[in-house]
Amino acid sequence: MFKKYFVELFHHLSYVNQANPFYKHEKLNVFQLSRQLIRKIYTITASYPKDELHGLVSQMRRASISVASNLVEGLSRRSYKEKIRFLEISYGSILELDLHLLVSEDLGYITTNKCRSMRSDIKCLVQLLSGLRRSFINTTLNQ
Repeated sequence: MFKKYFVELFHHLSYVNQANPFYKHEKLNVFQLSRQLIRKIYTITASYPKDELHGLVSQMRRASISVASNLVEGLSRRSYKEKIRFLEISYGSILELDLHLLVSEDLGYITTNKCRSMRSDIKCLVQLLSGLRRSFINTTLNQ
């Protein structure tokens, strides 16, 4: 059992080192923008009313983290089908966050200008996620 574990671990590490360097995702613009979005969401939600801490604030923060988390998890997968699936989850999270921003504006927690600015960031991120997803789909079609 112990030996089997190390053989599997060695195989995994060999795959990671050759085909998918461990931190390769950090070089992607889509990853960097998703991290920036997380920071912005945490900053703006810090000023939300305390009674929203377990409501809208929590939802927005979790959705922003989900975008980056699912992106990274998808990029770590071997099969393109799995990569695409995690990108779709990331896409869903970014659209969820977009709705939360609209609700925040409606409730007066953020200004219209702040909402527009954040939604502009989201639009850029959506375009990058969509492009990455399309490239994975095209790769699967060409195999």
